[in-house]
Amino acid sequence: MSREHNFIAEVKREKLTCNDDTVADLYDLTTNVLSSHGYEIYEISNYAKPNSQCQHNLIVLECSGLAGIGPGAHGRFTIPENRRWHSQTRRSPDGWLSSVQKEQHGIEIQNEDYISDFAKEIIIMGLRLTSGIELPDWLIGKSDFINLNWLDEFEKDGFITFNKNHIRVTKNGRLHLNSIVSKLLN
Repeated sequence: MSREHNFIAEVKREKLTCNDDTVADLYDLTTNVLSSHGYEIYEISNYAKPNSQCQHNLIVLECSGLAGIGPGAHGRFTIPENRRWHSQTRRSPDGWLSSVQKEQHGIEIQNEDYISDFAKEIIIMGLRLTSGIELPDWLIGKSDFINLNWLDEFEKDGFITFNKNHIRVTKNGRLHLNSIVSKLLN
């Protein structure tokens, strides 16, 4: 489809939109069709055959460390005392290679994340996983990072399950994930 096609223009003008019920129905249909073919949902928008989940996606969503090595790569790593760092290598392949040859690395940006940003990342990314997340001890009771007061209401509404430090969004809760995350982070 060319960029000049009416479809693209209508999307840009927001003429092609679905109401929330239609979006929810399409989401359920997608899940049902894929499930009938042996696929399991492991993340709000990713499906895979058992034991075939994309490991890169899981590493990112679990906020695990990853090395950013090639041109334009992003890295995330945590050092003791829950200090979280991110890095970005030079985007240009030629610039990256030149930097590696001169400095033994291609890192262009390396910064320590604020602990509040790390807390938000854990919530935003982790709740996308159907397995849920284990909240680290340092995050429990940090009302300035996340608002855990909503957990009881979300559980009562059937949107989440919550046990000690583990939060998991239910099938019904997936349809409300943006709202859940927004309320937890405000």
